[in-house]
Amino acid sequence: MPFEEFEKPPILPEEEKEEEEKVEEAEEEKIEKELTPEDLELAKELAPEIISHPMVEKGLAGYEMFSKYYFEGLEKSEKEELEKEGIEPPSPEEIKQRADEVLGEDIIYQEILKLERPVKKEDFIEPITKELKRRELKKEEFDKLREAKEEGKEKFNEVFKEIFINLQIEREIKEREKKGIVAERVGNMYVEVINDECRPHLPRIAEDWPETLRGMKEAYQRLAELLQTDKRFKTVKRLEGISWLFGQEKIKQDFERTFGWHPYSEEEIEKFSKENPEVYKDIQKTGIAVSPRLFKKYLLTGEMPKIGGRWITKEEFIEKMKG
Repeated sequence: MPFEEFEKPPILPEEEKEEEEKVEEAEEEKIEKELTPEDLELAKELAPEIISHPMVEKGLAGYEMFSKYYFEGLEKSEKEELEKEGIEPPSPEEIKQRADEVLGEDIIYQEILKLERPVKKEDFIEPITKELKRRELKKEEFDKLREAKEEGKEKFNEVFKEIFINLQIEREIKEREKKGIVAERVGNMYVEVINDECRPHLPRIAEDWPETLRGMKEAYQRLAELLQTDKRFKTVKRLEGISWLFGQEKIKQDFERTFGWHPYSEEEIEKFSKENPEVYKDIQKTGIAVSPRLFKKYLLTGEMPKIGGRWITKEEFIEKMKG
């Protein structure tokens, strides 16, 4: 995001898949050994700071919303608003069914279900600690966060965001390289090359759109250079992508005004959804999981976000980045 995958990386044969799973298990075991009990205590110590990070607060908003609706129900005003629109207010069972579809085995979500009551801020400490381990946060990164904490909240927030983004991008690139897909980091984004298409991706973080847009401008400058100088990108003829972000009117307008890519028609998007139903649904789920506003709408109405797409030729892209 803003670009989701047009197609998932090639599916590995069963033998290769099993071998890859063994390697991943070995890596996880190595990580477990690297983290001492002291490191885990540090993770718990840092969890309250992480929970108060603006990016994380926004990401946790959806969990808090689900918890309130599932355990306490909707406010009277919310029920009335839905009824005005001719929508039957969802039952707790329907709320959970919808959340299951998007969050599934998510660690934090599963911990909330065990509470059997609305979640409180302190309830996030334990699952956040587990999530830090799952995301392969290593000892040196814990040390960086500890030092940043001593320098104050602003420094801590800056370092945590950097580490979080780095971990995501490194993991995504590694997964693609295992499958023989060209992938490269550009700023706080990464790109992959599939045949003659270049597909940019943003890490899945909950941050404000203006901040995302600023990061994209910087990354696109670097990408324009790669397209002209890196031989791994010589086959690229166009850049393209499909995203839930292009279904949001303001974001779509900002992107068009800033970068000037060509839109896919509704017919083309519909064709894509029929040919790639699982990928299309995954893109919608990403939007719901990242955007508290879309998540609320989905929980209350079951409505999935609208999807859009953009494309531009390599030559056009390079020329626009000169301006």
